[in-house]
Amino acid sequence: MVRRYLAALESERKGGKRRLADSIANRILKIDELLVTADPLTRLHLTQERIDLHGEQIRYSNGASDDVSSLEKQFIKVARAYSDRLGISFAAWRQVGVDPEVLERCGIVRSAPRPAGAPGAAAAAVPAEVPEQGELPVDDAKPMRRTRTAEE
Repeated sequence: MVRRYLAALESERKGGKRRLADSIANRILKIDELLVTADPLTRLHLTQERIDLHGEQIRYSNGASDDVSSLEKQFIKVARAYSDRLGISFAAWRQVGVDPEVLERCGIVRSAPRPAGAPGAAAAAVPAEVPEQGELPVDDAKPMRRTRTAEE
């Protein structure tokens, strides 16, 4: 869902469906190259990506691609949980082209700190407590220098 929304935003910026169809075809070719030498787990992920891309390619060629407004509605439903789970900031969404008003409707705001333990979230700096030191009474204070004895 997030991928489809971001792809739709990108296609709007770069010239529409034709450009997106070309990028899908290029990625499928790249996946085919990577599959030859991929380890089993990577092969699994690449195969799923290829299936997803092929489905998108068919939808675009049939003219049944989702428009940005319907994708945006779906994106708004999932973006906050996705951001929290993966530690994606407001600034990162903005840099890939998501409108600030859409992010606000998702509940992703500029000043919202990442939850503790979220991926990419910096651990809060906890100042170390310095134990209080009692003052020595002046009477008990001893000089730091050692005096030499006659034997030395």
